[in-house]
Amino acid sequence: MQTETDIRISQDQNRMLLSIQGRLDIHSMESIWDRTLENIKACRPSELVVDAKKLTFMDGVGVVFLMECESIQTDSNCSFFIQNLAPQWKSLFSLYQKSKREKKKIPSPQNKDISHDFRSSQALSILGVYLNTLISKSVDFMKYTGEFCFALYQTVRNPKQIRWDELKVIMYDVGVGGFGIVALMGLLQGLILASQGTIVVRPYGGEALISSLVAQSLFVEFGPVVTAVIMAGRSGSSFAAEISTMKISEELDALTTMGIKPVGFLLVPRVIATVCMLPLLTFFYIFVGLIGGSVVVSGLGIPLSAYWDRVQLSIDPLTLSMGLIKPPIFAVFIAMIGCYMGFNVGHGARAVGYATTRSVVANILMIVVIDGIIGLIYVLI
Repeated sequence: MQTETDIRISQDQNRMLLSIQGRLDIHSMESIWDRTLENIKACRPSELVVDAKKLTFMDGVGVVFLMECESIQTDSNCSFFIQNLAPQWKSLFSLYQKSKREKKKIPSPQNKDISHDFRSSQALSILGVYLNTLISKSVDFMKYTGEFCFALYQTVRNPKQIRWDELKVIMYDVGVGGFGIVALMGLLQGLILASQGTIVVRPYGGEALISSLVAQSLFVEFGPVVTAVIMAGRSGSSFAAEISTMKISEELDALTTMGIKPVGFLLVPRVIATVCMLPLLTFFYIFVGLIGGSVVVSGLGIPLSAYWDRVQLSIDPLTLSMGLIKPPIFAVFIAMIGCYMGFNVGHGARAVGYATTRSVVANILMIVVIDGIIGLIYVLI
């Protein structure tokens, strides 16, 4: 049989006393919860004292009731006390208070200062996640590079490991398949460089220097960089898509089961093919670009023989070395990054497209960074 619950309220000036008699549980609180809390809110006492001397039982609902009374006083910057609370109920009340503090909600973003702190912590969290991802990916790529170097070393020691038929197919896809777009881009680039250069130097009577401008620009920058970007878009993305599909269809697992290392089996031939073909495509791009420049120069009335003589004078050993050094470096990274994105693809058809996109973006970024480093060295030399 349940004991009847009674809460007597007495008030002396700004002090309110709640005398509890009986039980504070889920059954008894239904009739007195709202009435008591509304009374406290209406009176707004500066000091609220709860006398629990005659409290016979209290469950979680009773504890929440007392915490609501405390919350009303705290929000009004007023004091709250509980007296004569039995030790067992006091420990239960303390336990609920501790849980409340641990589960305290994040303050509302409507508060300007709190919102600013919240956004700052969010920004730091996002930055930390990106840095952690960058570090883990860098370490993973270093391991991948080590595997490639070891596989390449074994291939050099034993050239019979190279599958020449597949290497020929890859070289054909990488090189011969790209001659058309490389020729078109080179011709247009030569025309653009010569025509824009004419606008700049004509007021100063420097039309004879256009050939030097075209030759230097194509050999040092446009030839290696534009051809590498074309290769990244064609071959790098192709490597990523091909290996991604192989991983999703579990072909890479089959190779591992047969004792074949996928890095040496798939990556090494693609790196060799790209290193062989990208320098050829680069010089083909430069040659076609010089032809495009000669078309503009001949329209200015300058003899083609003078144009080609000036081009030969402009190509000093340092300029030629820039055209020779960049393509092999770009080629290694294009093939490695493309295959790396394929080896680390997720699951599903959508992941193939995502890996292909990441391959192109990462390769273009890599080309720009390496080109900047080599260009800085070129200036210092």
